Amino acid sequence: MSNVMNLKQIRKSAGWGQKRLGDFLGVDASTISRVESGKVIPSGPLTKMIDLWVEQHGAAGTQTENCGAAQ
Repeated sequence: MSNVMNLKQIRKSAGWGQKRLGDFLGVDASTISRVESGKVIPSGPLTKMIDLWVEQHGAAGTQTENCGAAQ
């Protein structure tokens, strides 16, 4: 759950907006906002998608070109 708890910081470090991340994960930007604010605890599948995204973008935040999402 730590990836979810740090999602906002990781997303910003990677240079992604809520809309871009939501589009990539298949959810609305408002869902990303609610997850980041702690108003919503994501379901298992969304948590897994977030974890996978963080694995690629979390630590370095420099691999955004390789994700396949639109800029």
